[in-house]
Amino acid sequence: MDRLVGKGLVSRDVGTDDARVRRITLTEAGLALVDGLIEVHLDNERRLLARLTASQSAELGAALAVLAAGLETDHA
Repeated sequence: MDRLVGKGLVSRDVGTDDARVRRITLTEAGLALVDGLIEVHLDNERRLLARLTASQSAELGAALAVLAAGLETDHA
């Protein structure tokens, strides 16, 4: 966290109700960096998934839906 604060990507504030709490918030620079990285990540996912046929893509979607439902159940 210290390095991220030092680079101006996040700010760290003391909690108002409890001085032991530290609230970490993205700065404008941090948010811009994350937004850019998400675009790169999504472009890469699209490139990888473009290799699948429509049928394979549907199968993958169904399998991921099963996994997501399991995660929701595990954390409920």
